[in-house]
Amino acid sequence: MAGIASNFSATKFKRELSVVLRQVPAEFVFVTQPVQLVRPNVGTIVPTPPANSSQYVGFSGTSFGTPNYVPIKNLGTFEVEFYFYGHKQLTVDWAKGNLNGNQNALDTTALDRRTIFLHQWQVLGIQENICSTVSNTSCSFQNLDIFSSTYAFPIYQCPQNSYQTGSFCTACPVSTTAISGSKSLTACFKCNSNGTSPTSGIYQYLSCDGKSCLKCPPDTLSSDGALGLSDCTPIPVITFWLNGPIGPTYTADNATVQGLGRPYHRPFNRSRFQEMLTLVANISYDRITFIGDAQETSEYPESRCAYLRGACMFQVSVMFYASSTELLKNSVARVTGKECKKYDRVNCVYPDVNGTAQFWRSRWMYEFQVVKIFTQTRQSKAAGTCPDSWILGSVLLEHVDLFKSSFLPVTYSCPNKYYQSSSGLCKACPDMTTSDQGSTDISYCIPYNSFILTAKDPSLTYDSRTRVAVGGQSDAQPNALTINHNPVYYIIRGYSLHPYQVASPSTPALGNQISYCQNRLNCFNESAFRVNLSSVLQGRVAANEIRLVKATFCNTSDIYQQVLCGPWPGVAPYNKQCVCTNVSNSTVCYETKGNLQLSVYIGKTANVHSPFQSNVKTASDCAGVLHNAEYSNFSANAFLYNPNTLSCWPRVVDLKTGNIRSDLFCLSSSQTCREVVVQLADDKLLDSEMLRGTQMYWKNDTGACRMNSSIVLEDTSLCDLRSNQNSNPLDIQYYIFTLHADNASNLREAERILSSTAGNENQIKEQFFTNYAVLQLLRAKDKVLVNGSSAERSLITAENYDPNLPYLIESTAVCNASGVIVGATCISTSSPSKSSGYAVCVYNASLQKIVQTCPVGYIASCKGGLTPECLSQNVSDDRQSSAVFLPFHSYAKFSFKSNVHFDLCQQKACAFLPAEVLLTRLDIGWTSAADVAYEIVLLVFSDGSSHKLNLTRPGSIFTYYIHPVVTQSVAIQTPTAQYDLFVFWMEPFGQQFSETTQNLEMAVVDILQKDYMAKGANFSCPPTTYQSEKFCNMCAFPQVNFGPLGQECVCPACGDGAVQWQATEQCDDHNRINNDGCSSECTIEVSQVCQGPKNPDTLVGIPMESYYQKDQCNRPGAFWTNFGAAPYKPRFGLTATFHRGSTWIIG
Repeated sequence: MAGIASNFSATKFKRELSVVLRQVPAEFVFVTQPVQLVRPNVGTIVPTPPANSSQYVGFSGTSFGTPNYVPIKNLGTFEVEFYFYGHKQLTVDWAKGNLNGNQNALDTTALDRRTIFLHQWQVLGIQENICSTVSNTSCSFQNLDIFSSTYAFPIYQCPQNSYQTGSFCTACPVSTTAISGSKSLTACFKCNSNGTSPTSGIYQYLSCDGKSCLKCPPDTLSSDGALGLSDCTPIPVITFWLNGPIGPTYTADNATVQGLGRPYHRPFNRSRFQEMLTLVANISYDRITFIGDAQETSEYPESRCAYLRGACMFQVSVMFYASSTELLKNSVARVTGKECKKYDRVNCVYPDVNGTAQFWRSRWMYEFQVVKIFTQTRQSKAAGTCPDSWILGSVLLEHVDLFKSSFLPVTYSCPNKYYQSSSGLCKACPDMTTSDQGSTDISYCIPYNSFILTAKDPSLTYDSRTRVAVGGQSDAQPNALTINHNPVYYIIRGYSLHPYQVASPSTPALGNQISYCQNRLNCFNESAFRVNLSSVLQGRVAANEIRLVKATFCNTSDIYQQVLCGPWPGVAPYNKQCVCTNVSNSTVCYETKGNLQLSVYIGKTANVHSPFQSNVKTASDCAGVLHNAEYSNFSANAFLYNPNTLSCWPRVVDLKTGNIRSDLFCLSSSQTCREVVVQLADDKLLDSEMLRGTQMYWKNDTGACRMNSSIVLEDTSLCDLRSNQNSNPLDIQYYIFTLHADNASNLREAERILSSTAGNENQIKEQFFTNYAVLQLLRAKDKVLVNGSSAERSLITAENYDPNLPYLIESTAVCNASGVIVGATCISTSSPSKSSGYAVCVYNASLQKIVQTCPVGYIASCKGGLTPECLSQNVSDDRQSSAVFLPFHSYAKFSFKSNVHFDLCQQKACAFLPAEVLLTRLDIGWTSAADVAYEIVLLVFSDGSSHKLNLTRPGSIFTYYIHPVVTQSVAIQTPTAQYDLFVFWMEPFGQQFSETTQNLEMAVVDILQKDYMAKGANFSCPPTTYQSEKFCNMCAFPQVNFGPLGQECVCPACGDGAVQWQATEQCDDHNRINNDGCSSECTIEVSQVCQGPKNPDTLVGIPMESYYQKDQCNRPGAFWTNFGAAPYKPRFGLTATFHRGSTWIIG
């Protein structure tokens, strides 16, 4: 019979056979187990009934193209043996005659019953086992002639997919088909399918009318001999998410020229991936087709890896163009883990015949660090009509559970920086966290918390040498001398400059200072810092994995702020800082928040008739001014101090209301900050510009100021230095860094080395702390997960940015002509034909209404008399967002506000206190006036730095990680954009910077504990500092310490053998004798050259040793003649003597 043995029903067969036999009931018919002779294709279905209900299945037509023709699948053949018996021989003989056609005369309906039975069971042949003797020792099978006119009527014809051979039907090969009544093998044919890719070969099926072979719809395939459009099977798209990045580059910047250290990442090898996939899927190499190239995911893009914020992912999608539907389903099953080991057609649909699926899947998963697998199958199908019609269905998305027990021999372990998700995939740890391989929960993702390292500037202080107001020289900076018309660079001793500041302001073409850094004396070397710290951490964190937070004000033109940029990480506000003064033989201290920090509440002036004092050289001197009668009589208890103008403003504030809070400070360098302060002031004697560069101090408990956790910056009550013309050198720096270890184990060990005596086996740790003159090491808990999310979160969620507050957005004014938007132009009021760029929408000083600003003499204008408008919200996106229009050569600026809520006033301005944020990521949605795939824009930050960004994925929101920057705003500029841009979504991510610098869980590492630096060694505090329990504290200016062994701070004095600029010393040869090169007043005598300690090999000065080693002075006249005059005092830069056209420069 034709069909599948497993579908055979013995009960039904016996019942219908007994109808043919008539004399034998069904219970006397016995049937053996059916045997499949020709196996069908896996997944074949029961044939579709013919359109005419009077026809039998399998007999729908005797010629192709007839209306009743329905092609059916070739289901193969199977055979069964049966026998029957009766209660007497006559009954058996009669029944036998009905079956073989010998009883037609006696049973007139037997012919009809046989005809029905043959068609119902698609009988191919009947054989009778005839034995010649009663003992059945000689038996043979004889075919019944089922084609005889006396056996069936109408005369029986072979069913579809078979042909007549003598007295029986032979099944066509399973991949072929034939019409009913076929007479030879040549009648069996098939529609060939030899596709291997979307463009190579074809997949065909037999049309519904049987007239032709047609091509399957796109992205479907069929097996050889496909009968009907329903045999075309949609090919699933299998997508794999792999741990990134795609290429070999891991970090956006290398720590060293050689790119020292991890992380190393093997670039994606497409050929190797395809080779391994052939073993997993058990499919040939050429039948795997990639859907495009490997592509970064929008949520975890390449930039996330580049800036070490966490793991990144990329996706690879493939389709299997198998040679048959059966092989396709088997291959997909092997990849998705749905194969089974038992070759059982009932219980095992997709057998793993050779038992290799799990083995190869495991090797492939670990080699390519697969983190997610899912399939997308289009639920399309044949309409079931003729002509054939294809119904395009929806896409069925199915995720593969990577952790189910049958997927791999041992449960899959997610890579580093991932954890096992309950949804069956590896999920990336949140930003700024990492994990070990095999982590099973998000709780195993540990944060990259910040470390703050306080260190002395190992150079002579820039501040004391450059500020004219306190006796410095404004031109004391590395410069070029022209000798024989060639510029020659010299190094000012101990000068500390921002590395990207020009070395010579008068000649910018000579390049940046970083080009002339030598021996760490002239500027901070970031690469060396990373490499050295990595050595301390014993390689647990590579040089590339150490991230430094840069200062926010190093590009400013304010010379006082440039002071603080020395090593460019710069000064960051931390904890409590104080200045003290002597009042009636007792010490009074005033607390300050940090450099340029201004409280939004500054109270009122202490004396309206004398609101400020000028020429006050230090903040502690300003504190002393408050105790003059003209201010003390008015209860002055706070002051503002401007070190640039040496101005002091005594103030009266209410210290009991809590208005002076650490979270209500902003930088006085910010215009918005100053405007808010002016609005909230109790008097109007100060304007915004007067507050630029000021810092606030308020009276505090003297004992609290001198606690070990505080730093007393100045205390003029300690030393009598009437001759001192210099102010506080401010020679301490704060380095903020994070350790982006590749895994949690390395991170824990690195933190243990920094926080305890671990890693003290050699001298490396001690050398690092000594070389960088470390005073203090602090560990914050600023990156701890918040409710399972990163601390560097959406700044909209964190309330640092509100896209619905248009006063946070500054952008191009537009002309809206019936939905067509163009930029509003600035037109000259005197000459309308003259323009000057685009008008800009900003909020006015009271933050209450939008104005369109243009240069003086110009007004915002639109063609056709339209009024310029300002876009503030986007209504096309389901998440209400800022919407800005960016014509060519324009910009949009987004400002950040403090997330602190305060009620000092009822004005709307109080809702906007500018804040510094650590900006790490931007989610941007954009479109262009033209259909372009990308645009390049420039991100500009409040410190003047910038970041070039390549916008991709127009029309969708995409994630872009950037180089972390501390900023109060971000502007998107379009200097190179080809077309006008429309930004319909901008969501910044990061963290309010105060969460790091003022972290409530800041811990002080005990760097003075025994064996911390090295076994058996104790750390010596740097010069001008002293040991203070767990760390080295600063000697309050103007006190000094003669380190490295000194433990007490003392007042500087000429003749103590140490050059102290606090006492305005040019030299100190440990005596107060004249005519020995260094005078009794510690000034360099005429025609003398004094040199401090220097490296004997490089002859480069060692400024740190100048704190406690005396100078060597000599008179060069013994071997030089024709002396010239030195252009600068030696201690402020160089001494030059001239002889016969030659120059000797000593720095």
